[in-house]
Amino acid sequence: MIRMHPSLIGNIELEHWPILALSTLPFLAVSIYVLYDAHYRTAAYTAARNIDDDDEDVSRDFGGLSLAVLLYLFLLAFIVLSTLLAYYGHFMAKRLELLEHYTKTGYIVNGNHHPNARLGWWRLLDYVQCRFAGRYDRLVYAHPSPSAAGLVGMPAAAQGSTARGNQEGWVVEKLIRRSRAVMDRQRQLHGDDAKGQQLSRPIVLLPDLPHSGMIQEDVEYDAAFLSHFRSSRRHKETLLVVGFWMAFTLFSAIFLLGKMGEANVTRDSRSNGIAALLIVVFAITPAVALGYNRLRWAMHKQFTTNSGKARQGRIMNGLPLCTDSEEEIEMGHVCGGGYYSQMTQ
Repeated sequence: MIRMHPSLIGNIELEHWPILALSTLPFLAVSIYVLYDAHYRTAAYTAARNIDDDDEDVSRDFGGLSLAVLLYLFLLAFIVLSTLLAYYGHFMAKRLELLEHYTKTGYIVNGNHHPNARLGWWRLLDYVQCRFAGRYDRLVYAHPSPSAAGLVGMPAAAQGSTARGNQEGWVVEKLIRRSRAVMDRQRQLHGDDAKGQQLSRPIVLLPDLPHSGMIQEDVEYDAAFLSHFRSSRRHKETLLVVGFWMAFTLFSAIFLLGKMGEANVTRDSRSNGIAALLIVVFAITPAVALGYNRLRWAMHKQFTTNSGKARQGRIMNGLPLCTDSEEEIEMGHVCGGGYYSQMTQ
């Protein structure tokens, strides 16, 4: 079982939910204005019936988007919000379950961590990606069971924190995604990684999954962060805000349907609007919200536990061994942007 640092929870800071709620007020103001404008135009349409009384869609005679277009926009927003709600309810729960599986059943080997380091304009792209979506780094570690995987010709490369030789053998090379929470914590404690510096790190593997390697500290912190987030008020209040907007967009679509009936919109347009509402609510939204998040989860699990390639190589020893353990923090060991303890010779 992987040891969880008790101090991790104390280092986690969650944004207060009123900030999240207040940040949506401009969108609420715009949406209310759009609905008011639709109500105002409906009154104008009704007044125009005395002139155009031939069941023609007179809404096209007035400025602004038609009621049908507004209806479709609100339904599109409903689909997006439903997908976001499914993300918080399904994807995050499955990701936490996988991380807890790592902490309960995983075992540790030593490996090399190659931080992503780009120059010039690529550094700006990396900064934006890291701030909003995390960062992709490269891991190289000894293959735990080359014979079981059908890899012959040489043994696994030297592994373990006490392995000193640069013995060549079978290694696993893969990309890992370091989450934004992990990168924010590392930046807060240590600053950025040393550009291009290779580091030794404890790597966590799942049994019988040789390509499942993850940095131990990343697993520990992500598991602590998600567990704390899902049990906090912030999670419940985020779901409340998203649920409010789902209800608002749905009732706005129903409101626009009613205005389409008052505004003498053609029967075909009204029928299409009603059909679109029913199809979106009962067919498209469940398929997109659940289907997208299940597909995303399947891709995430595949990338985390079964990606990368096996090749012949070696584990570079004598590199700084980077950890985030409390003992190393107290000792003040630093390698580039992270704490380290030099491996014994």
